[in-house]
Amino acid sequence: MDITDDDDLDIYESTTPKFIRLASGEDIVAELTEIYNKAEDITIYNLHNPVKLIYVPSREPGIYTIGMMQWISQTISEEQIFTINGDAIVTIGNLTKYISTMYSRAIAHYSTRSMPPSFENDNPEELLSEMTGLMESEIEELDPSISDEIDMELENVLLQEKSKKRTVH
Repeated sequence: MDITDDDDLDIYESTTPKFIRLASGEDIVAELTEIYNKAEDITIYNLHNPVKLIYVPSREPGIYTIGMMQWISQTISEEQIFTINGDAIVTIGNLTKYISTMYSRAIAHYSTRSMPPSFENDNPEELLSEMTGLMESEIEELDPSISDEIDMELENVLLQEKSKKRTVH
């Protein structure tokens, strides 16, 4: 979109993070800038530091724990600002104090986190071990009570992978 005249734009910057439901069904929390282009009659949104809400079922039926993860990993895009078309958004709403606090903590965590290991690692078992460690730490932050269950699942996956016969050609 070519914009040459700032008079053609109405820009609204949210002062607090917002809940955003996308047409894809994803639930996002992000700081938001709405840009309406009067000349082209379109609205776009810049999502700053977006995180995707994850709903993790608990052992009790109908009860979920809410977790957050980067919407697009900083491995893919270090700059966490993304532009989407207004048609991609179903609804925007205010957050509860609880979710707002979770969001602030998640952003603080991701902004101080070191980059994931390089995918150029020649040793697949070492890379899997590094990635497993990263996943465990992120999952434990989402809900420490499910950490043991996930440890058991990851051990089962690793055992299955190790037990597969490998054919060298």
